[in-house]
Amino acid sequence: MTKTFNRRDFLKGGLVLGGAAEAAGLAGCAPTTKGDKQQAQLATTGAAGGIPENWDYEADVIVVGCGAAGMAALNEARAQDLTVIGIEQANMIGGNAAICGGEMCCVGTPLQKAQGIDDSPEKLYEDMCALGADVNEEMMKLYSELTTELYDWVTGFGVEVEEEVHGTNGHTTPRGHFVLPGPGEALGVMRDAAEAAGAEIHLQTALTSLIQDPATKRVIGVVAEDSHGDQLLYKANRGVIMASGGYAQNNDLINEYVTGVGAENFKRQGRDTDNGTGIIACMNIGVASRHMSYCSFSCILNADGDATTGSAMYHCGGILVNQEGERFVDESNGYTNVWTSVVDQTDQIAYCIWDQAIADANNGQGGEYYDHSKAEASGLLLKGDTIEELAAAIGCPAEVLQATMDQYNGDVEATGVDSVFGRDNFVTGTGDLVPLNHAPYYAWKTCIAIGSSRGGLKKDISCQAVDMSGNIVPGLFLAGVISGTSEMGIVPGTRQSKSASGTGFGGALCFGRYCAQQIASIMEPWDQAAA
Repeated sequence: MTKTFNRRDFLKGGLVLGGAAEAAGLAGCAPTTKGDKQQAQLATTGAAGGIPENWDYEADVIVVGCGAAGMAALNEARAQDLTVIGIEQANMIGGNAAICGGEMCCVGTPLQKAQGIDDSPEKLYEDMCALGADVNEEMMKLYSELTTELYDWVTGFGVEVEEEVHGTNGHTTPRGHFVLPGPGEALGVMRDAAEAAGAEIHLQTALTSLIQDPATKRVIGVVAEDSHGDQLLYKANRGVIMASGGYAQNNDLINEYVTGVGAENFKRQGRDTDNGTGIIACMNIGVASRHMSYCSFSCILNADGDATTGSAMYHCGGILVNQEGERFVDESNGYTNVWTSVVDQTDQIAYCIWDQAIADANNGQGGEYYDHSKAEASGLLLKGDTIEELAAAIGCPAEVLQATMDQYNGDVEATGVDSVFGRDNFVTGTGDLVPLNHAPYYAWKTCIAIGSSRGGLKKDISCQAVDMSGNIVPGLFLAGVISGTSEMGIVPGTRQSKSASGTGFGGALCFGRYCAQQIASIMEPWDQAAA
């Protein structure tokens, strides 16, 4: 990277603009006012007072974004007997969810019971509230309850789920359920189900703004642009569900809120459509933000690979060493947290090391980041028949790496606890440590990457957006990363957010469905004639 940051930059509030930018709004991106934006785009439609006289498309529900939250919303809208259209700026459905780890956090499932796992919404709620400061406890309680229905609902479409339930980052109880063969395929199954039920999906259709009833401020539709640059007007008789994702791919917003400078130098885990268009459109009509200066950084991607090459085998018992061959962190903190130590290492690089025993135990199974065979198939996995050979592949002193391995293995064999950093489990309290002494040995070169934005928009318990005065914006519902991850914890005085595995993908599915249920329950049809 041409511009790097240190621990002080990231963790001590040293990043410029972060907090100030949230207080002042999108200064650098200069959002237009609602009136300017809407009148400019509706000027040629014959609209009176900002309401179009003619619409190109009409449905009870308009869903913006067709990733996990969008697919859930489309299916549930039809289950509630609502007509629904989904618009998606990409030329395919799925969004970031299609290339994520595919983990759903589910509670009380048949798979958990078969493995003797005692779990409950109350236990999940306790874990969510323990993630950090300023957790939205009311929303976490709702989320914990929604997870009890997720497994049965998703598998009801024909989506397959791995039989083994995994203990993963942020959870004290194993509740990680991985869709098979991956999230892209699972969302494809849900797309087919939605279309078979009568939902419409319009690809290469990008949101540009929202349309409100001037008198009531109710959101009644959206303005979009198709692949030819033509404007399209979508009328929502009952409500709009914003499931358009976050802003992790928008360098201007990352610099504005998080890093100050240098956002373009970070690797990204997501698709380029995760560009904040939905957030900007909502803020243009006065929707308030929450935790906007927080972003998810992780250590999964290979430093020499792309956004599709990720591995976190230290969740399965591997260790992390730096370029010098030394451990530097308690790996059980998980891939969303160890970056705070990786940032201080040479070139901000780390190597995850595991042995053949761990490879055999995690071969052809597990999630996207916990499968040895997937790391091997990438062509980026380093290998050595001895520790000396592995050190040569890494480029670190062999005697240092050998000493590191000897210290770790000795501790684990003697007491089951690492004496250097106090590690006593694989990740977040699950898994008993094992010595790494079965040749051959493997290493995955990993770096810090931006996974997703953690900040988002405020909503109430019905998932309707909330404005700067604390009032709901009627008819505008929020699901997925555009809002959901902002409800979780933060580390005060830093830019570090706290989250748990499976809450992104699984949470998007939960709240996409919930938004459609809420629209069916509380939103009466909008009467244009009375407007």
